[in-house]
Amino acid sequence: MRKNMGFLMILMLLTVLTGCSVSGIARNVPRRAVQEDPRYAVLEDAYLEQVRGILKDAGLKDAGVMLTHVTEDDGSRIYTLSIHHRGFSRMEDAEMERLAASLRDCAFSGEGCSFVQNFT
Repeated sequence: MRKNMGFLMILMLLTVLTGCSVSGIARNVPRRAVQEDPRYAVLEDAYLEQVRGILKDAGLKDAGVMLTHVTEDDGSRIYTLSIHHRGFSRMEDAEMERLAASLRDCAFSGEGCSFVQNFT
């Protein structure tokens, strides 16, 4: 009986310590100060549709496309367009530059938005 009581006491102590450490971690996670603007979601979706259309016209219909963004403290956004396709390795520099220019031209213009392209 004493062994069981000691085991239960240690189990309760470990449970309390685990609960305290988890709540401390959750408390230190910063809350998002700026709410996402729903207008950007619509612009981003339309931009991705245009990008996929340009890639399809260039013969790269199966390219992997990902658009990510970082929102700075001042509210400006830095978008990174990452495109993966094995055909990029076979393209000439001039052709790649024309493709990059076409993708830059179709980027939406939002207040404080900038775009970076990454081809792999």
